[in-house]
Amino acid sequence: MTLSEDKRYVRLSLPPLPIEGLPEPARVNMDFDAGTIDQIIERLSVLRARMLPASSTTRPTAPCSSTPTAVVPAQSYGQILASSVHLAR
Repeated sequence: MTLSEDKRYVRLSLPPLPIEGLPEPARVNMDFDAGTIDQIIERLSVLRARMLPASSTTRPTAPCSSTPTAVVPAQSYGQILASSVHLAR
């Protein structure tokens, strides 16, 4: 996750997604505003309270590319506006 230069959005870059028919995997980035981040944190806090205690093992994280080829603005938690998706070829 990275903070935008104007400090208005946090960008979540997903691992490259192979799509049949495209020569390269699609890169998906989601930009979240402060209100959406607050909603995500609130929801994660509720879910975390319902989870089992943390184990001693950690899950590996996948590296994310900083080169966007698709940007999806998320206006509210759990809702991604498909009309804002642009895949570069």
